[in-house]
Amino acid sequence: VEYILMATRTNNADTVKEWDAAATPGSGDYSNKFGLKPQGDLTLDLKTANVLTIAEWIPASRQILADAPNLRSMIDNELMYQLRVTLENKVISGAGGGDFTGMTAWSGVQTRTHKIAANRGTTTDTMSDTIRRAITDLRLEFYDADGIVVNPAQGEALELEKDTTGSYLKTYDAVANRIWRVPVVETSAMPSTTALVAQFGIAAKLWDRESANIRVGEPGNFFLQNAVAILAELRAAFAVTRPKAIEKITW
Repeated sequence: VEYILMATRTNNADTVKEWDAAATPGSGDYSNKFGLKPQGDLTLDLKTANVLTIAEWIPASRQILADAPNLRSMIDNELMYQLRVTLENKVISGAGGGDFTGMTAWSGVQTRTHKIAANRGTTTDTMSDTIRRAITDLRLEFYDADGIVVNPAQGEALELEKDTTGSYLKTYDAVANRIWRVPVVETSAMPSTTALVAQFGIAAKLWDRESANIRVGEPGNFFLQNAVAILAELRAAFAVTRPKAIEKITW
């Protein structure tokens, strides 16, 4: 899949004078001093994302499937669920190479390290502080965070943050699942040492080349063994198209 990656952008948009007495006419301008419109810049690269296959299969006895009709639907649902869990893991933290390159491993995303007393003198940021600073980092690049992704352990820590008197800070609204007005998603696909703050709506793209599906076959000597193989697979490609719209936090 070919896609456009936006590495940098330069915004020089400004008001334009109808007549600029200080302007120096160029060749062929007939001494006109009309206002000159400013030029901006976008650094765009044409990239390619490989379509990869995620699959899993299990063997099953024909007799069991015939004797327990509900078993087949349970197997299908479980296999499809496992595909979705794996795809989520790859999109977030895939290591690249022959695999998906996830958002936490993508080159060019913004980064921030949680500041604790050991590396910041006597000042310690709460986890909520660090997330708020990441939201600011995105806004300084003219992006608005529309999501925060954390590991469930960090979600718990955010919800249980207390002040020096033992009172809950309640910066994490656990009912609305929001912190600093931005929606939070807790998932085990996110490593416990990392979090993401991003404008996900424009930061990355997932191409669904072949939707998750179930197929049944009789490979090898399964026919003689009265067994079947139940296979679930999907094909997809993934890429970060605006790296600066994502910030990776290291706890």
